[in-house]
Amino acid sequence: MFAGFPRVTAAHRWELVYQQWHAFKVTISERQAEYEVDGEMFAVVELLEGEVPSQGYVGMVRYASDYSFRNMRIMQGDVEAYPATQVEEACVVAVEVGPIWNHEPHAKEVAQQYLEEHPGHCWTGHWWTTVPGKMSVLQIRMPKRDAERVQRGEASWRYVESEAESEPEVEQEVCVEEPVVEVEERLTVDEALAQMGLSREDVTEGMLAEIKAGLQMEEPPAEPEEEERWSEEWDDLLVELTEMGFEDEAQSRKVLSDANGDVKDAVKVLVALERASR
Repeated sequence: MFAGFPRVTAAHRWELVYQQWHAFKVTISERQAEYEVDGEMFAVVELLEGEVPSQGYVGMVRYASDYSFRNMRIMQGDVEAYPATQVEEACVVAVEVGPIWNHEPHAKEVAQQYLEEHPGHCWTGHWWTTVPGKMSVLQIRMPKRDAERVQRGEASWRYVESEAESEPEVEQEVCVEEPVVEVEERLTVDEALAQMGLSREDVTEGMLAEIKAGLQMEEPPAEPEEEERWSEEWDDLLVELTEMGFEDEAQSRKVLSDANGDVKDAVKVLVALERASR
């Protein structure tokens, strides 16, 4: 069957004799088909490029009549592709053909070249790549004797590109990894005080300096040269701070001293310093 109903360019028609066998011959090329009955021209049709399939099935189409056919022979050039007396067992084999880049049109071009050089073979329409960029295979239905030769490695075949063809350029996606800049978010002094429910007026200068040092806004103030102001009564408060989880005894001692022994204010400052250091 052609891709479209062919255009008849010549015809000589007559009625066939009922219940009598007639010899029917069809010659198909890329541009036309000729039909003969009992050695006489019956019709000639014109074909366009692409209307003749490179593979498919052979049969007889019935319209408004009934008939039988026998002794079919299919010739491809001088080679008998379908003998009338013996039909050889066919096998489906994967044939290495070289790299195939895509199905349309490259795979079809490779298959067409293969079929032109291997009469009697038929491409199933399937192909796949075995070695990326180097080797692909066509799935071919062929006579058993040819399949055995392929399996023994005695019938290797490779697609030959024309001079106009070249390996298609494959655009490669370049992945550029951008550096990740980590930005550390720090609280301001006022934000830290706000989290404690305080303002600048609620804390001493020493406590404010401790909060600034914890926020790394400036270098911690230098230790005063004079002796630290500490009361023995605060020793128990220092133990309480340690039990609360403030394990840096030196820091707790200084904050408690700056808070003048007010453990509640000291806890607020220590909590703010701990949050700022996370």
